[in-house]
Amino acid sequence: IGNRMICPGPSTSPSGCSPILTGHKPSAPTGEFKIHSNYLRYGWRGLTFFAGCNEAYPAQIIGNDIAGAGTLGIWLHSTVDCVLIANNTIVGNGILNAASPASGAHGLYIGKPDTTAVQITNNIFYGNYRGYFFTGTFGTTSSHNDYYGQVSWNIDSGSSQSLEASALTVDPKFINVATSDHRLDGPSTLRRAGVAVTECIDLNHVHCTSTPDIGAYQAHHGGKPTGTLSPNAAGVR
Repeated sequence: IGNRMICPGPSTSPSGCSPILTGHKPSAPTGEFKIHSNYLRYGWRGLTFFAGCNEAYPAQIIGNDIAGAGTLGIWLHSTVDCVLIANNTIVGNGILNAASPASGAHGLYIGKPDTTAVQITNNIFYGNYRGYFFTGTFGTTSSHNDYYGQVSWNIDSGSSQSLEASALTVDPKFINVATSDHRLDGPSTLRRAGVAVTECIDLNHVHCTSTPDIGAYQAHHGGKPTGTLSPNAAGVR
């Protein structure tokens, strides 16, 4: 929770830097596995996630700003099913691997075929090569995500898939994409456009309201930029 991890640059090498890699868990874990409020940049994958599945203790990937990974912003192992993926800002991942998208060029990769308990809610997918990938039957919940500026498909299952009925396809109006400032600007239509989830905390450890902003930064509402900027004053990003 609350880490700031920056690799030297994007990579397509599995031996390269990856900001967060979780270990294996039992097939039915008896505790919650939470990855909250992390600022992750570049590397091979932004988040490499191994975990078992126990619907009484779903894993959580919430409030993370993940950008610039060479292949995948978030990779879920084929054992991962019971997981809430909410209020993340997922930007510019997979661009370096655009020539080989079948091997991973997505903001989010769901490795388990025929998922039953993955929830994808209130996330921003912006400027990735492709938004997210799944295989088989998509037996999950996907709602109130914003998809904007992907190079290729927003949702990939070997071919382009339709967006959920509640999806948005609007420019999130980041403060400054070039400097990786992914807070929402005052006029953003993603403010208060989300839906309540079981647990929601943003990158700055601000708890969401019942009508949260979409993405990893919650506003103090009233026309001001969302939250506070995670990178330091020297501009290191």
